[in-house]
Amino acid sequence: MSTSATIVKNTGYLYGKMAITMFMSLYTTRLILNGLGEKDFGVFNIVGGTIAMLSFLSGPMAQATQRFLNYYEGDDQIEKLKTVFNTSFFLNTCIGIIICLFLEIAYFFIFDSVLSIPEESILAAKWVYQFTVISTLFTIISVPYEASLNAHENMFYFSVVGIIESVLKLGTALYVVQTGYDKLIIYGLLMATISFVKVFMMRLYCVKNYSETNLNVRKYFNKKMVKEMTSFAGWSFIGSIANLASSQGSAIVMNNFFGVRVNAAQGVANQLSGQLMSFSNNLIKALNPVIVKREGASDRNKMLEATLTGSKLSFLIMAFFAIPFIIKMPYILSLWLKTPPEYAIIFCRLLLIRMLFNQLGVTFGTAIGAVGKVKGITLSYTVLTFLVLPICYLFFKLGFDATTFYYIYLFADFILLGISVFFMKKLCGMSIKFFIIDVFIKCISITLIILSVSYTIISNIDNSLLQFIYILMVSSSLLVFGGYFFVMNRTEKQVLLNLKSKLFTWFLNKRKQ
Repeated sequence: MSTSATIVKNTGYLYGKMAITMFMSLYTTRLILNGLGEKDFGVFNIVGGTIAMLSFLSGPMAQATQRFLNYYEGDDQIEKLKTVFNTSFFLNTCIGIIICLFLEIAYFFIFDSVLSIPEESILAAKWVYQFTVISTLFTIISVPYEASLNAHENMFYFSVVGIIESVLKLGTALYVVQTGYDKLIIYGLLMATISFVKVFMMRLYCVKNYSETNLNVRKYFNKKMVKEMTSFAGWSFIGSIANLASSQGSAIVMNNFFGVRVNAAQGVANQLSGQLMSFSNNLIKALNPVIVKREGASDRNKMLEATLTGSKLSFLIMAFFAIPFIIKMPYILSLWLKTPPEYAIIFCRLLLIRMLFNQLGVTFGTAIGAVGKVKGITLSYTVLTFLVLPICYLFFKLGFDATTFYYIYLFADFILLGISVFFMKKLCGMSIKFFIIDVFIKCISITLIILSVSYTIISNIDNSLLQFIYILMVSSSLLVFGGYFFVMNRTEKQVLLNLKSKLFTWFLNKRKQ
């Protein structure tokens, strides 16, 4: 099957998974919020967020492993794949042990000086911390296996694992609601157990199906590869620090100014936006290996085509869901949670706007990483991101409310997009003019048109359900029509038409078989 058909097939698997897991996950959040209560739900989010902030070392190695596996997969070097995998497993195991030791040392400082948690929830929060440390270790060890699935573009099994994970989380939520034991402790224990099950499933499949995942560290350990991977991961590590400082670090600042109830609202916003973001991420997950493999095969023009087309498609997919949700957020949260936490509505709206805007350059990091020259963009990103956190603190100190956080970061996102465009021009040869005209202006214009039309329509309808139905119909129709005839360029339209023909032929052949 052609590359385009493979992308669509893999994206289809991921969207099939989303069709099954999205509402299941949202319902799970509703059960957990009602089962734990707003206070304990906020405690779980702030403790889990703190662990995520302190375990940032795993992210860079995941990016490095993914990059090198995809790069050599594209160049068809099997022995290199074995070297990359075994080196990655060794490094991730070492990192996992170091992180867990560091987290145990940080345990006392975090609960004594960092977090603001009600006295009656301290014991449960400490248990949740320990369970999350264990879950973090499992997650880090699983990095090479997940990277291998992505390098082989096996989104089918990846989707199967995701569905099983969602079913287990729903079962956990149902049990937590009914249990007479401490609900917060039980929830933390079961979530750690699910992490173990997920790692076990991925490892079992990879060892059985991919020869490079059979461990033989002594044979394939390579000092040169260690240097290359750690060098790449080192710059990604700096970027990860900046990213977590902007998200989890800000969550801690908001916790100290506004308490765990604001963290509960953040948790709701992150859950909802995370589910909607998955629709866009599914396309990117299927597209990222193609971008890196094109660069590995020294086909820069095709790599740039895939990068820019991916940004547009990712934006359109995100807009398809984000626009009606932004407009009707109060109605959606009332259906989902009955009584959403304070700030949840405005947090959800602003976070979705941020995420929609960020889709314009969502594939740029993969393209620059494929080239391998991440130093400049990482330093620029880090400096700007670190400046934002003290600015938020200053505004909170001056008496501004919690929503200021999202407005400040939205402005920072605009600057970061400009930085990304500059480095895409410098390192990959992308035309800035082409990006502005073909991607930025087209995507922003169609979004503003759809928002204007949707608001005009609902202003004449009183019933909330009818408003939501009309917005879905109008926004989706305009987006599909405008996306094809206005946003897609001639080359992309031709690719879609050719892909349609190839998929139709493939489907007919399958039926004949």
